[in-house]
Amino acid sequence: MIVRRFYGSSVPEITLKIRREMGPNAVILETKRPSRWARWFKRGQCEVLAAVERNQTENSIDRPVPTEPASVAGDNGDPRAQPMQEARKTQETGKARLRLVQAVSQIQGEGTPLTLRSGEPTVCALVGSTGVGKTTTIAKLAAHYALREDRKVALVTTDTYRVGAVEQLKTYGEIMGSPVEVVERPVALKRVLACYRDFDLILIDTPGRNPFGRQLQEVGAGLQLVRPHHILLLVNVVMRVEEIRALLEAYQNMAYNGLIATKVDEVLDASGLLELVTAESAPLCYLTTGQLVPDDFVLASAENVLAALSGRWQP
Repeated sequence: MIVRRFYGSSVPEITLKIRREMGPNAVILETKRPSRWARWFKRGQCEVLAAVERNQTENSIDRPVPTEPASVAGDNGDPRAQPMQEARKTQETGKARLRLVQAVSQIQGEGTPLTLRSGEPTVCALVGSTGVGKTTTIAKLAAHYALREDRKVALVTTDTYRVGAVEQLKTYGEIMGSPVEVVERPVALKRVLACYRDFDLILIDTPGRNPFGRQLQEVGAGLQLVRPHHILLLVNVVMRVEEIRALLEAYQNMAYNGLIATKVDEVLDASGLLELVTAESAPLCYLTTGQLVPDDFVLASAENVLAALSGRWQP
């Protein structure tokens, strides 16, 4: 079965595109319309997840797809058969979607989002190698909980090495109305967190480090002082499988308990993402699919993982 995700300004427009490219036997598995945030910035697009059996796609090549409905609907020219045909098509669509989702659910489940604690702030640190997208991902997490779930979110950065990292996070904080604290020494981290004991979520941005160098131990030592409830390891799925395995092993001493797959929209080979889906060290929690905040950030549910594994994810 071939699964593809289509984007466009409207669902009818996308439906015509699906019929042209996948043939009349394609079924629609899911439709999504842009969020209010995306519409506000005029960046949102409708998206439709469609599927078709491979042999049906091959048979439909070079076959003209009718753009207008037939004048006579149903079997034997009986227009009364049209409702029955529509019912059968709906049933087939549901079965196809169920088969696909169940297959991925056996491995991935329905995703593992952050669990916020009651009565005290939840502390979550993001770790990963250089350029994996920690600062942008923290902004997406903060936007989700601050803007969509109306939670009090504080941002803390220990990344004072990368040029522009602090300014970038402060800009996101101003947009979302979240305070931003800069910590230059790990020993000051505990004192800073105590200032936000009435917040729901505290997100910690850490500097990117070579996973095979000594500087990685400095990041881990700083986090041990505050013992975050969640340590999420960001992994660039464009890397080769051997590199991903080495990265997961290198960060094990940091006791990460969740994974985030980044740059999913840039990958052509899904083997890296599959390695994270089947990793035993920690569950895959989120996927990042671009640089837009907060839209290019989704829960690693069975359906989202399925779309990414199919190699058809589009930014």
